[in-house]
Amino acid sequence: IDEHMQTPSDYAIVVENPPLERDPDVWQAHFAEWGQVVFITVSLNNGDLLEALAKKRSLELKITNKDAQLGLKGIEAENEPKPSALGRFMGAKTIKELTAAKAELEQKIEQLAAPATPYKPNRVYVIFNKEADKQRCMHDCSTSRLAEASLARRGTTAAGRGARRPKV
Repeated sequence: IDEHMQTPSDYAIVVENPPLERDPDVWQAHFAEWGQVVFITVSLNNGDLLEALAKKRSLELKITNKDAQLGLKGIEAENEPKPSALGRFMGAKTIKELTAAKAELEQKIEQLAAPATPYKPNRVYVIFNKEADKQRCMHDCSTSRLAEASLARRGTTAAGRGARRPKV
């Protein structure tokens, strides 16, 4: 343990192939075996939803900025002139077009926010209070790639008896 150079990674582990459990409290209870867990993040495979939410936020900012620009010129949004040919080429849109795109995106977000099957966990990030707790957990849970390959050839896993074990 290097006390002179501490970084967040000194206290954190990542579970790279978690089972389908999405509840952080379950993960908290599991890792409490090795010490005090101060934070758990369960990352889901919901990238499409996050991307759509980011695009929506971008559209909202564009609408707000465009509305402010028109307000400074004393032009109402309904009377906004269409962008020039060069402006269109560069991707300029009217507030009406931006608002329509936002409404379409909101429908997509609504569908993505309530998928037919729940989003699966992608990774679990665990932050321990003490570096020694993290080290004990790593020692108890980690397996080398060579050991994993050897076990895979024999048809078993590091957890034994064919059970799937998360890779820490």
